[in-house]
Amino acid sequence: MFMIINLVKVGILNTHHLEKDNELIKESYDLLQEYGIDMTTFFRSLSKIIINDEVIKEKGQLLTKEEFVNYVIKYTISYKDKCDKLKPKLSCDQISKLLEMQSTNPHILSRYGIDQSMLNIQQEKSKNYENLCNTSNINDFENNKFKKILTWVDKYEARIIEDSKQSSNNQEGIKFKTNIFDKYNQFKINLNYHKPILENILKEDIPQIKSENNYHDIRRQIMNRFNPKFILRNYIAQKAIDKADVEDYSETERLLKVLSTPFDEHDEYAEFKYFDTSYQKATSFNVSCSS
Repeated sequence: MFMIINLVKVGILNTHHLEKDNELIKESYDLLQEYGIDMTTFFRSLSKIIINDEVIKEKGQLLTKEEFVNYVIKYTISYKDKCDKLKPKLSCDQISKLLEMQSTNPHILSRYGIDQSMLNIQQEKSKNYENLCNTSNINDFENNKFKKILTWVDKYEARIIEDSKQSSNNQEGIKFKTNIFDKYNQFKINLNYHKPILENILKEDIPQIKSENNYHDIRRQIMNRFNPKFILRNYIAQKAIDKADVEDYSETERLLKVLSTPFDEHDEYAEFKYFDTSYQKATSFNVSCSS
């Protein structure tokens, strides 16, 4: 079920290549993890990429592949933050001394559950940290980030082009099956939200693609029904709490309106920093996920 939902999130509607598609999805999550890319921003913006085979009447808010990469990079981890995240607890010198102790008095370290393999791993991590945080590698880090994201986008574009042709030409139609949900009932997955959306894809969107030959427009609509533009982030909730403390409930009212329809564009609230993840780092919170 996770795989099917993720295919729809990225706009792949023809599920003929599950093994290859699974690898594409995995690579996207690997990128999110490696560079701290904001997941909400990444998947929501993915629908805006102009695919090579589509005819664009008006660019509007659509993005070229390079523009997409530059946009999501704004919501990635910085070079300094990456270094801080990888910073080992022990220095290379400390690890070397422990390795020396391990070779002469292994029983001492074993009392604390430390063995040779653990120290080797820590030594490798320490070296990687020092290499990464060498100031001469800052530009390399940023260039590699751009190239790796763009490489994935190139693969994604090729898969969407293939999908568009299959969606238009395949007489059997898109390989979504409503009975796929029955397979997952044994795991008691809550499908109250996704099931009606997927059924709507089958009953309305797919026939519309075939009759009107407007695959990309429908694909974007489907993606935007699966990928919210707005989510309740801690710093957003904190901002509303701070204003409510002085009896200003304007932010709370805006939040209620936006989060009641988080998949809508809400262009009228573009000035509010619902996307600005950098604000979160500089803010102290009185609210948590369990609040």
